[in-house]
Amino acid sequence: MNAGRQPGGLLGSWFVALLLFFSLWTLAVAQSVYSMLVANPNFLEVRLSSNSQLLGIVAVFNLLPPLLLSLAWLLARLLGEQLGRGFLGIVAAGLLLLLFWQAQNLYFGEWWHSLSRSYLFWLLPAGLLGLALGRSPKAARAFALVAAPLMLFLPVVFLARTWSIHQESARQSGQNLQQALSRAASLKRPAVFFLIFDELSLPVLLDTGGGIDAAAFPRFAELARHSYWFRQATANADFTNNSLPTMLTGNFPRRAGLTQQALPENIFALLEPHYELFLYETWSKFCLPQRYHCLRDSDRLEASHAALFLDVFYLFAARAVPRGARLPLPDVRKNWGFFFNPRLIIDLALRRFERFLEAVSALHPSAGVFVFFHNSLPHSPYWVKPDGKVVEEEPAAFDPAQRGDAAQVAAVLARYRDQVAFADSQLGRFLDLLKQRNLYDSSLVIVTSDHGVSFDPRAPGRDLVVEDGLALNAEQLLRVPLFIKRPHQQEGLVSDREVQLIDIMPTVADVVGLEVPWAQEGRSVFSPAAPLRNRVAYDRSGHRYEFPGDPRQGWRVLTPDPRRPERAEQPR
Repeated sequence: MNAGRQPGGLLGSWFVALLLFFSLWTLAVAQSVYSMLVANPNFLEVRLSSNSQLLGIVAVFNLLPPLLLSLAWLLARLLGEQLGRGFLGIVAAGLLLLLFWQAQNLYFGEWWHSLSRSYLFWLLPAGLLGLALGRSPKAARAFALVAAPLMLFLPVVFLARTWSIHQESARQSGQNLQQALSRAASLKRPAVFFLIFDELSLPVLLDTGGGIDAAAFPRFAELARHSYWFRQATANADFTNNSLPTMLTGNFPRRAGLTQQALPENIFALLEPHYELFLYETWSKFCLPQRYHCLRDSDRLEASHAALFLDVFYLFAARAVPRGARLPLPDVRKNWGFFFNPRLIIDLALRRFERFLEAVSALHPSAGVFVFFHNSLPHSPYWVKPDGKVVEEEPAAFDPAQRGDAAQVAAVLARYRDQVAFADSQLGRFLDLLKQRNLYDSSLVIVTSDHGVSFDPRAPGRDLVVEDGLALNAEQLLRVPLFIKRPHQQEGLVSDREVQLIDIMPTVADVVGLEVPWAQEGRSVFSPAAPLRNRVAYDRSGHRYEFPGDPRQGWRVLTPDPRRPERAEQPR
Protein backbone atom coordinates (compact mmCIF):
# COMPACT_ATOMS: atom_id res chain seq x y z
CA MET A 1 0.00 0.00 0.00
CA ASN A 2 1.27 3.47 -0.80
CA ALA A 3 2.73 5.11 2.31
CA GLY A 4 0.84 8.31 1.54
CA ARG A 5 -2.39 6.40 2.07
CA GLN A 6 -1.50 4.96 5.44
CA PRO A 7 -3.04 6.69 8.43
CA GLY A 8 0.32 7.98 9.63
CA GLY A 9 1.20 9.23 6.16
CA LEU A 10 -2.13 10.94 5.71
CA LEU A 11 -1.82 12.57 9.11
CA GLY A 12 1.65 13.82 8.24
CA SER A 13 0.42 15.16 4.89
CA TRP A 14 -2.48 16.90 6.62
CA PHE A 15 -0.07 18.54 9.06
CA VAL A 16 2.04 19.82 6.14
CA ALA A 17 -1.10 21.13 4.45
CA LEU A 18 -2.13 22.81 7.70
CA LEU A 19 1.25 24.57 7.96
CA LEU A 20 1.10 25.56 4.30
CA PHE A 21 -2.37 27.04 4.56
CA PHE A 22 -1.45 28.87 7.77
CA SER A 23 1.70 30.27 6.16
CA LEU A 24 0.01 31.38 2.95
CA TRP A 25 -3.00 32.84 4.76
CA THR A 26 -0.74 34.74 7.16
CA LEU A 27 1.21 36.19 4.24
CA ALA A 28 -1.78 37.04 2.08
CA VAL A 29 -4.35 38.16 4.66
CA ALA A 30 -3.28 38.28 8.31
CA GLN A 31 -0.07 40.26 7.87
CA SER A 32 -1.99 42.85 5.85
CA VAL A 33 -4.67 43.15 8.53
CA TYR A 34 -2.04 43.44 11.26
CA SER A 35 0.05 46.06 9.47
CA MET A 36 -3.04 48.06 8.56
CA LEU A 37 -4.33 48.16 12.14
CA VAL A 38 -0.94 48.90 13.69
CA ALA A 39 -0.49 51.77 11.23
CA ASN A 40 -3.94 53.13 12.15
CA PRO A 41 -4.15 52.94 15.95
CA ASN A 42 -6.97 55.50 16.02
CA PHE A 43 -9.34 52.98 14.45
CA LEU A 44 -8.70 50.50 17.26
CA GLU A 45 -8.87 53.23 19.90
CA VAL A 46 -12.31 54.19 18.69
CA ARG A 47 -13.72 50.76 17.92
CA LEU A 48 -12.30 48.48 20.63
CA SER A 49 -14.47 47.86 23.65
CA SER A 50 -12.33 45.07 25.15
CA ASN A 51 -8.97 43.40 24.62
CA SER A 52 -10.81 40.17 23.87
CA GLN A 53 -11.64 41.72 20.51
CA LEU A 54 -7.93 41.78 19.68
CA LEU A 55 -7.80 38.04 20.30
CA GLY A 56 -10.90 37.74 18.16
CA ILE A 57 -9.15 39.54 15.29
CA VAL A 58 -6.28 37.05 15.51
CA ALA A 59 -8.70 34.13 15.56
CA VAL A 60 -10.98 35.34 12.75
CA PHE A 61 -8.32 36.72 10.41
CA ASN A 62 -5.40 34.37 11.11
CA LEU A 63 -6.30 31.10 12.83
CA LEU A 64 -9.76 29.87 11.85
CA PRO A 65 -9.69 30.25 8.03
CA PRO A 66 -6.53 28.15 7.44
CA LEU A 67 -7.79 25.55 9.91
CA LEU A 68 -11.02 25.26 7.94
CA LEU A 69 -9.07 25.11 4.67
CA SER A 70 -6.92 22.28 6.02
CA LEU A 71 -10.03 20.34 7.07
CA ALA A 72 -11.49 20.87 3.62
CA TRP A 73 -8.22 19.61 2.12
CA LEU A 74 -8.40 16.51 4.31
CA LEU A 75 -11.90 15.77 3.01
CA ALA A 76 -10.74 16.28 -0.58
CA ARG A 77 -7.68 14.08 0.04
CA LEU A 78 -9.85 11.28 1.40
CA LEU A 79 -11.85 11.42 -1.81
CA GLY A 80 -8.71 11.14 -3.94
CA GLU A 81 -5.05 12.06 -4.00
CA GLN A 82 -5.32 14.13 -7.18
CA LEU A 83 -8.36 15.97 -5.81
CA GLY A 84 -6.38 16.85 -2.67
CA ARG A 85 -3.44 18.13 -4.71
CA GLY A 86 -5.73 20.12 -6.96
CA PHE A 87 -7.49 21.71 -3.98
CA LEU A 88 -4.16 22.65 -2.38
CA GLY A 89 -2.85 24.12 -5.63
CA ILE A 90 -5.98 26.20 -6.29
CA VAL A 91 -6.08 27.60 -2.74
CA ALA A 92 -2.35 28.39 -2.84
CA ALA A 93 -2.69 30.14 -6.21
CA GLY A 94 -5.67 32.18 -4.96
CA LEU A 95 -3.89 33.34 -1.82
CA LEU A 96 -0.73 34.22 -3.75
CA LEU A 97 -2.80 36.17 -6.28
CA LEU A 98 -4.38 38.10 -3.39
CA LEU A 99 -0.90 38.85 -2.06
CA PHE A 100 0.32 40.06 -5.46
CA TRP A 101 -2.72 42.31 -5.91
CA GLN A 102 -2.09 43.97 -2.56
CA ALA A 103 1.53 44.54 -3.50
CA GLN A 104 0.40 46.21 -6.73
CA ASN A 105 -2.07 48.45 -4.87
CA LEU A 106 0.52 49.49 -2.29
CA TYR A 107 3.81 49.67 -4.13
CA PHE A 108 3.29 50.01 -7.87
CA GLY A 109 2.97 53.41 -9.48
CA GLU A 110 0.09 54.82 -11.50
CA TRP A 111 1.89 53.95 -14.73
CA TRP A 112 1.39 50.26 -13.94
CA HIS A 113 -2.23 50.68 -12.85
CA SER A 114 -2.98 52.49 -16.09
CA LEU A 115 -1.98 49.45 -18.12
CA SER A 116 -4.94 47.51 -19.45
CA ARG A 117 -5.72 44.40 -17.41
CA SER A 118 -2.60 44.86 -15.27
CA TYR A 119 -4.06 42.77 -12.45
CA LEU A 120 -4.51 39.80 -14.78
CA PHE A 121 -0.74 39.69 -15.23
CA TRP A 122 -0.42 38.18 -11.76
CA LEU A 123 -2.51 35.16 -12.69
CA LEU A 124 0.54 33.62 -14.36
CA PRO A 125 3.05 33.68 -11.45
CA ALA A 126 0.32 32.83 -8.91
CA GLY A 127 -0.88 29.92 -11.02
CA LEU A 128 2.63 28.55 -11.59
CA LEU A 129 3.53 28.73 -7.91
CA GLY A 130 0.21 27.17 -6.92
CA LEU A 131 0.77 24.39 -9.43
CA ALA A 132 4.25 23.74 -8.04
CA LEU A 133 3.00 23.58 -4.46
CA GLY A 134 0.09 21.33 -5.40
CA ARG A 135 2.09 18.87 -7.52
CA SER A 136 5.24 18.68 -5.41
CA PRO A 137 4.84 17.52 -1.79
CA LYS A 138 8.52 18.33 -1.19
CA ALA A 139 8.05 21.92 -2.37
CA ALA A 140 4.92 22.29 -0.23
CA ARG A 141 6.73 20.86 2.80
CA ALA A 142 9.79 23.08 2.32
CA PHE A 143 7.68 26.24 1.88
CA ALA A 144 5.54 25.39 4.90
CA LEU A 145 8.50 24.76 7.20
CA VAL A 146 10.32 27.93 6.13
CA ALA A 147 7.27 30.21 6.38
CA ALA A 148 5.63 28.57 9.43
CA PRO A 149 7.39 30.85 12.00
CA LEU A 150 5.23 33.69 10.64
CA MET A 151 2.22 31.93 12.17
CA LEU A 152 3.52 32.72 15.63
CA PHE A 153 5.69 35.77 15.06
CA LEU A 154 3.16 38.09 13.41
CA PRO A 155 0.23 37.53 15.83
CA VAL A 156 2.55 37.97 18.81
CA VAL A 157 3.98 41.21 17.41
CA PHE A 158 0.49 42.48 16.60
CA LEU A 159 -0.81 41.82 20.11
CA ALA A 160 2.32 43.34 21.65
CA ARG A 161 1.83 46.51 19.60
CA THR A 162 -1.90 46.88 20.21
CA TRP A 163 -2.73 45.31 23.58
CA SER A 164 -2.13 48.52 25.49
CA ILE A 165 -4.51 50.51 23.30
CA HIS A 166 -7.54 49.47 25.31
CA GLN A 167 -5.85 49.32 28.71
CA GLU A 168 -6.68 52.15 31.01
CA SER A 169 -3.79 53.77 32.84
CA ALA A 170 -4.17 51.72 35.99
CA ARG A 171 -0.69 52.68 37.15
CA GLN A 172 -1.98 56.14 37.98
CA SER A 173 -4.04 55.90 41.15
CA GLY A 174 -7.49 57.41 40.88
CA GLN A 175 -8.79 59.87 43.45
CA ASN A 176 -12.15 59.82 45.11
CA LEU A 177 -14.52 61.84 42.94
CA GLN A 178 -16.34 63.27 45.93
CA GLN A 179 -13.05 64.70 47.23
CA ALA A 180 -12.39 66.13 43.76
CA LEU A 181 -15.84 67.76 43.79
CA SER A 182 -15.24 69.35 47.18
CA ARG A 183 -11.80 70.60 46.13
CA ALA A 184 -13.13 72.06 42.89
CA ALA A 185 -16.00 73.82 44.64
CA SER A 186 -13.71 75.33 47.27
CA LEU A 187 -11.43 76.88 44.63
CA LYS A 188 -14.34 78.79 43.09
CA ARG A 189 -13.00 78.40 39.59
CA PRO A 190 -15.55 78.95 36.81
CA ALA A 191 -17.23 75.94 35.32
CA VAL A 192 -16.02 75.14 31.80
CA PHE A 193 -18.14 73.72 28.99
CA PHE A 194 -16.24 72.71 25.85
CA LEU A 195 -18.47 71.61 22.95
CA ILE A 196 -17.11 70.41 19.59
CA PHE A 197 -19.30 69.99 16.52
CA ASP A 198 -17.66 67.57 14.11
CA GLU A 199 -17.20 68.59 10.46
CA LEU A 200 -18.81 72.03 10.84
CA SER A 201 -17.43 74.49 8.30
CA LEU A 202 -17.75 78.17 9.19
CA PRO A 203 -18.62 79.31 5.62
CA VAL A 204 -21.88 77.34 5.74
CA LEU A 205 -23.00 79.41 8.75
CA LEU A 206 -22.37 82.77 7.07
CA ASP A 207 -24.75 85.05 5.23
CA THR A 208 -23.80 87.18 2.23
CA GLY A 209 -22.52 89.93 4.53
CA GLY A 210 -20.08 87.69 6.37
CA GLY A 211 -22.12 87.43 9.57
CA ILE A 212 -23.85 84.42 11.08
CA ASP A 213 -27.01 83.69 9.11
CA ALA A 214 -29.53 84.30 11.91
CA ALA A 215 -32.49 83.15 9.83
CA ALA A 216 -31.01 79.72 9.09
CA PHE A 217 -28.94 79.26 12.25
CA PRO A 218 -30.50 81.39 15.02
CA ARG A 219 -28.78 79.76 17.99
CA PHE A 220 -25.27 80.14 16.58
CA ALA A 221 -26.15 83.78 15.87
CA GLU A 222 -27.40 84.16 19.45
CA LEU A 223 -24.17 82.71 20.84
CA ALA A 224 -22.16 85.12 18.68
CA ARG A 225 -24.05 88.04 20.26
CA HIS A 226 -22.98 87.01 23.78
CA SER A 227 -19.43 85.75 23.26
CA TYR A 228 -16.16 86.40 21.52
CA TRP A 229 -16.52 85.24 17.94
CA PHE A 230 -13.13 84.67 16.35
CA ARG A 231 -14.29 84.65 12.76
CA GLN A 232 -10.84 84.05 11.26
CA ALA A 233 -10.21 80.95 13.40
CA THR A 234 -8.68 78.02 11.53
CA ALA A 235 -8.35 74.33 12.26
CA ASN A 236 -4.89 72.78 12.26
CA ALA A 237 -5.91 69.65 10.39
CA ASP A 238 -8.51 68.39 7.96
CA PHE A 239 -9.13 65.16 9.91
CA THR A 240 -10.10 64.52 13.53
CA ASN A 241 -7.13 62.29 14.36
CA ASN A 242 -4.79 65.27 13.88
CA SER A 243 -7.12 68.14 14.77
CA LEU A 244 -8.39 66.93 18.14
CA PRO A 245 -4.89 66.57 19.67
CA THR A 246 -4.06 70.18 18.77
CA MET A 247 -7.09 71.41 20.72
CA LEU A 248 -6.42 69.22 23.74
CA THR A 249 -2.63 69.68 24.04
CA GLY A 250 -1.86 73.15 22.69
CA ASN A 251 0.70 71.58 20.36
CA PHE A 252 0.77 70.39 16.79
CA PRO A 253 0.40 66.63 16.21
CA ARG A 254 3.52 64.81 17.38
CA ARG A 255 2.50 61.17 17.59
CA ALA A 256 -0.42 58.96 16.68
CA GLY A 257 -3.08 58.24 19.22
CA LEU A 258 -6.22 59.71 20.74
CA THR A 259 -5.76 58.43 24.28
CA GLN A 260 -4.41 59.62 27.61
CA GLN A 261 -1.57 57.17 27.24
CA ALA A 262 -0.53 58.50 23.82
CA LEU A 263 -0.88 62.20 24.76
CA PRO A 264 -0.41 62.53 28.55
CA GLU A 265 0.11 66.32 28.43
CA ASN A 266 -3.45 67.41 27.73
CA ILE A 267 -6.14 69.72 29.01
CA PHE A 268 -7.75 66.99 31.11
CA ALA A 269 -4.52 66.24 32.98
CA LEU A 270 -4.03 69.98 33.54
CA LEU A 271 -7.48 70.55 35.00
CA GLU A 272 -7.85 67.32 36.98
CA PRO A 273 -6.37 68.64 40.26
CA HIS A 274 -8.79 71.57 40.18
CA TYR A 275 -11.96 70.31 38.52
CA GLU A 276 -14.36 67.43 38.43
CA LEU A 277 -14.17 66.22 34.86
CA PHE A 278 -17.05 64.93 32.72
CA LEU A 279 -15.84 63.67 29.34
CA TYR A 280 -18.24 62.63 26.61
CA GLU A 281 -16.12 61.44 23.72
CA THR A 282 -16.93 60.25 20.22
CA TRP A 283 -13.72 59.41 18.38
CA SER A 284 -11.22 59.42 21.27
CA LYS A 285 -10.62 57.62 24.55
CA PHE A 286 -8.95 60.05 26.91
CA CYS A 287 -11.39 59.41 29.72
CA LEU A 288 -10.05 57.31 32.59
CA PRO A 289 -13.03 55.82 34.47
CA GLN A 290 -11.15 55.62 37.76
CA ARG A 291 -10.42 59.36 37.62
CA TYR A 292 -13.08 61.07 35.48
CA HIS A 293 -16.77 60.74 34.74
CA CYS A 294 -16.98 59.01 31.37
CA LEU A 295 -19.99 58.78 29.13
CA ARG A 296 -19.51 55.77 26.90
CA ASP A 297 -21.94 53.96 24.67
CA SER A 298 -22.32 50.51 26.16
CA ASP A 299 -24.72 49.85 23.31
CA ARG A 300 -24.34 46.33 21.97
CA LEU A 301 -23.85 47.75 18.47
CA GLU A 302 -20.71 49.60 19.50
CA ALA A 303 -19.38 46.73 21.60
CA SER A 304 -20.26 44.02 19.09
CA HIS A 305 -17.42 41.74 18.07
CA ALA A 306 -19.15 40.99 14.78
CA ALA A 307 -19.43 44.68 13.88
CA LEU A 308 -15.73 45.22 14.57
CA PHE A 309 -14.68 42.16 12.56
CA LEU A 310 -16.85 43.24 9.65
CA ASP A 311 -15.26 46.69 9.71
CA VAL A 312 -11.78 45.12 9.69
CA PHE A 313 -12.82 42.97 6.72
CA TYR A 314 -13.91 46.04 4.78
CA LEU A 315 -10.63 47.77 5.58
CA PHE A 316 -8.74 44.75 4.27
CA ALA A 317 -10.94 44.57 1.16
CA ALA A 318 -10.20 48.22 0.39
CA ARG A 319 -6.50 47.30 0.37
CA ALA A 320 -6.76 44.00 -1.50
CA VAL A 321 -9.43 44.51 -4.19
CA PRO A 322 -8.04 45.66 -7.57
CA ARG A 323 -8.49 49.33 -8.26
CA GLY A 324 -11.45 50.07 -10.47
CA ALA A 325 -13.27 46.86 -9.55
CA ARG A 326 -16.99 47.50 -9.26
CA LEU A 327 -17.87 45.67 -6.07
CA PRO A 328 -20.56 46.61 -3.54
CA LEU A 329 -18.04 47.69 -0.90
CA PRO A 330 -18.58 50.69 1.40
CA ASP A 331 -16.27 53.69 1.37
CA VAL A 332 -14.03 53.13 4.40
CA ARG A 333 -12.79 56.73 4.28
CA LYS A 334 -16.09 58.16 5.45
CA ASN A 335 -16.01 57.43 9.17
CA TRP A 336 -14.37 55.40 11.93
CA GLY A 337 -16.48 52.30 11.60
CA PHE A 338 -19.88 50.75 10.97
CA PHE A 339 -19.03 50.83 7.28
CA PHE A 340 -21.73 48.27 6.53
CA ASN A 341 -24.51 50.44 7.98
CA PRO A 342 -23.81 54.19 8.30
CA ARG A 343 -27.28 54.69 9.81
CA LEU A 344 -25.81 53.39 13.07
CA ILE A 345 -23.48 56.40 13.14
CA ILE A 346 -26.51 58.71 13.08
CA ASP A 347 -28.44 56.69 15.66
CA LEU A 348 -25.49 56.68 18.05
CA ALA A 349 -24.94 60.42 17.56
CA LEU A 350 -28.55 61.25 18.36
CA ARG A 351 -28.59 58.98 21.40
CA ARG A 352 -25.25 60.28 22.64
CA PHE A 353 -26.44 63.89 22.59
CA GLU A 354 -29.50 63.03 24.66
CA ARG A 355 -27.34 61.27 27.24
CA PHE A 356 -25.06 64.30 27.32
CA LEU A 357 -28.00 66.62 28.11
CA GLU A 358 -29.16 64.24 30.82
CA ALA A 359 -25.74 64.43 32.45
CA VAL A 360 -25.59 68.24 32.26
CA SER A 361 -29.05 68.51 33.80
CA ALA A 362 -27.76 66.61 36.85
CA LEU A 363 -24.78 68.92 37.49
CA HIS A 364 -24.70 70.94 40.70
CA PRO A 365 -24.53 74.68 39.88
CA SER A 366 -21.96 75.41 42.61
CA ALA A 367 -19.51 72.68 41.67
CA GLY A 368 -16.30 73.40 39.78
CA VAL A 369 -16.84 71.22 36.72
CA PHE A 370 -15.25 70.80 33.33
CA VAL A 371 -17.55 69.26 30.73
CA PHE A 372 -16.21 68.12 27.37
CA PHE A 373 -18.50 66.89 24.62
CA HIS A 374 -17.47 65.92 21.09
CA ASN A 375 -20.69 65.85 19.10
CA SER A 376 -20.33 63.68 16.00
CA LEU A 377 -22.87 65.83 14.13
CA PRO A 378 -23.09 67.45 11.63
CA HIS A 379 -20.56 64.91 10.29
CA SER A 380 -21.73 62.84 7.32
CA PRO A 381 -23.85 60.98 6.41
CA TYR A 382 -26.08 64.01 5.90
CA TRP A 383 -29.41 62.40 6.65
CA VAL A 384 -30.81 64.46 9.54
CA LYS A 385 -33.38 67.09 8.67
CA PRO A 386 -33.75 70.31 10.71
CA ASP A 387 -36.63 68.77 12.68
CA GLY A 388 -34.55 65.69 13.60
CA LYS A 389 -36.17 63.30 11.14
CA VAL A 390 -33.68 60.90 9.53
CA VAL A 391 -34.05 60.47 5.76
CA GLU A 392 -31.46 58.30 4.01
CA GLU A 393 -30.43 59.88 0.71
CA GLU A 394 -27.48 59.39 -1.59
CA PRO A 395 -24.89 60.67 -2.02
CA ALA A 396 -24.66 61.17 1.72
CA ALA A 397 -21.41 63.16 1.78
CA PHE A 398 -19.09 65.32 -0.27
CA ASP A 399 -16.57 63.26 -2.19
CA PRO A 400 -13.63 63.95 -4.52
CA ALA A 401 -15.44 61.87 -7.15
CA GLN A 402 -17.99 64.72 -7.39
CA ARG A 403 -15.33 67.12 -8.64
CA GLY A 404 -16.68 69.26 -11.45
CA ASP A 405 -20.27 68.13 -10.89
CA ALA A 406 -21.72 71.35 -9.52
CA ALA A 407 -25.29 70.02 -9.51
CA GLN A 408 -24.45 67.00 -7.37
CA VAL A 409 -22.33 69.07 -4.99
CA ALA A 410 -25.23 71.51 -4.63
CA ALA A 411 -27.60 68.65 -3.78
CA VAL A 412 -25.26 67.37 -1.08
CA LEU A 413 -24.79 70.92 0.21
CA ALA A 414 -28.56 71.24 0.73
CA ARG A 415 -28.51 68.08 2.89
CA TYR A 416 -25.46 69.32 4.75
CA ARG A 417 -27.16 72.65 5.52
CA ASP A 418 -30.17 70.74 6.85
CA GLN A 419 -27.94 68.75 9.19
CA VAL A 420 -26.16 71.93 10.32
CA ALA A 421 -29.59 73.43 11.04
CA PHE A 422 -30.31 70.44 13.27
CA ALA A 423 -26.94 70.96 15.01
CA ASP A 424 -28.03 74.56 15.54
CA SER A 425 -31.11 73.30 17.39
CA GLN A 426 -28.88 71.00 19.47
CA LEU A 427 -26.75 74.00 20.41
CA GLY A 428 -29.91 75.85 21.44
CA ARG A 429 -31.07 73.01 23.70
CA PHE A 430 -27.62 72.91 25.31
CA LEU A 431 -27.52 76.67 25.94
CA ASP A 432 -31.10 76.70 27.27
CA LEU A 433 -30.23 73.91 29.70
CA LEU A 434 -27.20 75.81 30.99
CA LYS A 435 -29.40 78.82 31.63
CA GLN A 436 -32.07 76.75 33.36
CA ARG A 437 -29.41 75.24 35.64
CA ASN A 438 -27.92 78.69 36.41
CA LEU A 439 -24.66 77.56 34.84
CA TYR A 440 -24.51 79.79 31.79
CA ASP A 441 -23.64 83.24 33.11
CA SER A 442 -20.76 82.26 35.40
CA SER A 443 -19.21 79.66 33.10
CA LEU A 444 -16.58 79.61 30.40
CA VAL A 445 -18.31 78.23 27.30
CA ILE A 446 -16.36 77.20 24.21
CA VAL A 447 -18.08 76.07 21.01
CA THR A 448 -16.06 75.11 17.95
CA SER A 449 -15.47 72.44 15.31
CA ASP A 450 -12.50 70.16 14.74
CA HIS A 451 -12.51 70.81 10.97
CA GLY A 452 -14.83 71.69 8.14
CA VAL A 453 -15.69 70.02 4.86
CA SER A 454 -15.29 71.29 1.32
CA PHE A 455 -18.34 71.90 -0.85
CA ASP A 456 -16.25 73.62 -3.51
CA PRO A 457 -17.03 71.85 -6.83
CA ARG A 458 -13.34 72.13 -7.75
CA ALA A 459 -12.30 70.02 -4.75
CA PRO A 460 -15.20 68.60 -2.72
CA GLY A 461 -14.69 66.31 0.25
CA ARG A 462 -12.30 66.15 3.16
CA ASP A 463 -8.87 66.06 1.48
CA LEU A 464 -6.84 69.22 1.18
CA VAL A 465 -6.25 69.88 -2.54
CA VAL A 466 -3.31 72.03 -3.62
CA GLU A 467 -2.84 73.15 -7.21
CA ASP A 468 -0.20 75.59 -8.43
CA GLY A 469 0.70 76.52 -4.88
CA LEU A 470 -2.87 77.35 -3.86
CA ALA A 471 -5.06 75.27 -1.54
CA LEU A 472 -8.34 75.23 -3.45
CA ASN A 473 -10.59 74.12 -0.59
CA ALA A 474 -8.78 75.31 2.54
CA GLU A 475 -11.35 78.05 3.14
CA GLN A 476 -14.10 75.51 3.78
CA LEU A 477 -11.93 72.75 5.24
CA LEU A 478 -9.97 74.85 7.74
CA ARG A 479 -12.12 77.88 8.62
CA VAL A 480 -14.17 76.78 11.61
CA PRO A 481 -16.52 78.48 14.05
CA LEU A 482 -14.93 79.46 17.38
CA PHE A 483 -17.08 81.07 20.05
CA ILE A 484 -15.70 81.71 23.54
CA LYS A 485 -18.01 83.15 26.19
CA ARG A 486 -16.05 84.27 29.21
CA PRO A 487 -17.57 84.04 32.71
CA HIS A 488 -20.10 86.85 33.29
CA GLN A 489 -19.67 88.22 29.76
CA GLN A 490 -22.70 90.27 28.75
CA GLU A 491 -21.93 91.57 25.27
CA GLY A 492 -20.45 89.88 22.27
CA LEU A 493 -17.38 90.90 20.35
CA VAL A 494 -16.28 89.94 16.85
CA SER A 495 -12.52 89.52 16.53
CA ASP A 496 -10.52 89.20 13.33
CA ARG A 497 -7.24 88.40 15.06
CA GLU A 498 -5.29 85.39 13.81
CA VAL A 499 -6.43 82.42 15.91
CA GLN A 500 -5.94 78.68 15.47
CA LEU A 501 -7.46 75.72 17.30
CA ILE A 502 -4.05 75.07 18.84
CA ASP A 503 -4.84 78.11 21.02
CA ILE A 504 -7.84 76.61 22.81
CA MET A 505 -5.99 74.75 25.57
CA PRO A 506 -3.77 77.76 26.50
CA THR A 507 -6.90 79.95 26.45
CA VAL A 508 -8.72 77.73 28.95
CA ALA A 509 -5.67 77.77 31.24
CA ASP A 510 -5.49 81.55 30.95
CA VAL A 511 -9.16 82.16 31.78
CA VAL A 512 -9.29 79.79 34.77
CA GLY A 513 -5.92 81.00 36.10
CA LEU A 514 -3.69 77.96 35.69
CA GLU A 515 -0.10 77.70 34.53
CA VAL A 516 0.61 75.04 31.91
CA PRO A 517 3.65 72.99 33.01
CA TRP A 518 4.70 71.95 29.50
CA ALA A 519 5.84 73.85 26.43
CA GLN A 520 3.04 74.94 24.09
CA GLU A 521 3.03 76.07 20.52
CA GLY A 522 -0.39 77.62 21.00
CA ARG A 523 -1.18 80.80 22.94
CA SER A 524 -4.17 82.31 24.68
CA VAL A 525 -6.52 84.15 22.34
CA PHE A 526 -6.70 86.85 25.01
CA SER A 527 -2.94 87.42 25.26
CA PRO A 528 -2.15 91.10 24.64
CA ALA A 529 1.01 90.47 22.64
CA ALA A 530 0.14 88.29 19.67
CA PRO A 531 2.53 88.60 16.73
CA LEU A 532 1.18 87.30 13.45
CA ARG A 533 1.97 83.64 12.75
CA ASN A 534 1.60 81.45 9.73
CA ARG A 535 -1.53 79.34 9.73
CA VAL A 536 -0.55 75.68 10.01
CA ALA A 537 -2.53 72.65 8.88
CA TYR A 538 -1.89 68.92 8.58
CA ASP A 539 -3.57 66.67 6.05
CA ARG A 540 -4.82 63.16 6.73
CA SER A 541 -1.35 61.69 6.06
CA GLY A 542 0.31 64.05 8.52
CA HIS A 543 1.87 66.33 5.91
CA ARG A 544 2.31 69.89 7.20
CA TYR A 545 1.29 72.99 5.27
CA GLU A 546 1.77 76.63 6.16
CA PHE A 547 -0.33 79.53 4.91
CA PRO A 548 -0.08 83.31 5.45
CA GLY A 549 -1.40 84.43 8.80
CA ASP A 550 -3.13 87.40 7.17
CA PRO A 551 -6.39 86.07 5.70
CA ARG A 552 -6.29 88.76 3.02
CA GLN A 553 -3.42 86.82 1.44
CA GLY A 554 -5.63 83.80 0.96
CA TRP A 555 -4.51 80.19 1.07
CA ARG A 556 -1.23 80.38 -0.79
CA VAL A 557 1.01 77.53 0.37
CA LEU A 558 4.22 78.86 1.90
CA THR A 559 5.86 75.45 2.23
CA PRO A 560 6.59 73.02 -0.60
CA ASP A 561 3.99 70.34 -1.13
CA PRO A 562 5.46 67.47 0.96
CA ARG A 563 3.72 64.92 -1.22
CA ARG A 564 5.71 65.97 -4.29
CA PRO A 565 9.49 65.57 -4.51
CA GLU A 566 11.38 68.72 -5.23
CA ARG A 567 12.72 68.84 -8.77
CA ALA A 568 16.41 69.47 -9.14
CA GLU A 569 17.06 72.87 -10.66
CA GLN A 570 18.10 72.63 -14.28
CA PRO A 571 21.22 74.48 -15.51
CA ARG A 572 20.39 77.75 -17.16
